[in-house]
Amino acid sequence: VFCLKTTPPPPPPLSLSLPSFPSLSRSKPFDPNSVYIDPKGNREGRTETETMTVLEVPPTSDGAKSTAINTNRVLLAILIGLVGLQVTVGLEVLVGKNPIIEVLNGTDVLLPCTFTSCMGHKNAIFWWTYQLNKTMKGEKLVTIKLKELKLRSIDIEQEDRIKFVGDIDKNNISLLLDQVDFEDSGLYTCSFKNPNERNQIVNATIKLIIVSEFAKVDNTLTFMILAGIGAFLGLIIVILIIKKLVVFLIKRVGKKNECLVNSSAHDNTDNGHYGSNTDLKSRPKA
Repeated sequence: VFCLKTTPPPPPPLSLSLPSFPSLSRSKPFDPNSVYIDPKGNREGRTETETMTVLEVPPTSDGAKSTAINTNRVLLAILIGLVGLQVTVGLEVLVGKNPIIEVLNGTDVLLPCTFTSCMGHKNAIFWWTYQLNKTMKGEKLVTIKLKELKLRSIDIEQEDRIKFVGDIDKNNISLLLDQVDFEDSGLYTCSFKNPNERNQIVNATIKLIIVSEFAKVDNTLTFMILAGIGAFLGLIIVILIIKKLVVFLIKRVGKKNECLVNSSAHDNTDNGHYGSNTDLKSRPKA
């Protein structure tokens, strides 16, 4: 709130002449917290004791300062949250729609893995680890390092059975396991570390299951459902055929009856006409 401090004027004298009011300005020592306004509009050569109108600006209260600090803190927290969300969404590793792969013993299996990054992947590091289960320590199988955007090195622990079949240019770091056996069952984790995004690390895990034969799927329920649907459709088709046949027979019988009626009426008309001529000829003369 801005307050204009002035000296209250004395009451006007009781006379017929116009009352004279004192000036609204007063002398006051220079105060750095006040705004000085020169009534004459002269802003040059003012002194600290010059007579002028004083418009005091109240100092900021502690409550206002606290509110401003709290507002700044809230804005800073929101900004940090948005930055963290951008980093989380921009860096991602995918292993396909189904993270569980079941294959036969002795066959080859592809472990798919792709990555995405909004900040690029210069000098990034990728690696694959194997765990028998979640409680076991991970064993590193493959380590892939980049220099800028080009492949710098690939370290593979078991080169005779593990092959890197991905393409860094296509954001693909998939592996191929040759002739897997039951000991290869477990968890395979694909990881991505990006120095362009504050060394954030993201990963995704595939569960590999090796079986001697695939479990037979019981299709009894499916067969029963399909059989029921087929029977229902067949019944509808039979009903439609019977309906068409009945309508056809009814129309055919109706046409035959109409023909018989028309033929009988025509015969009766012809017989009546001949009979009338005979009667006319056999009438006795008067």
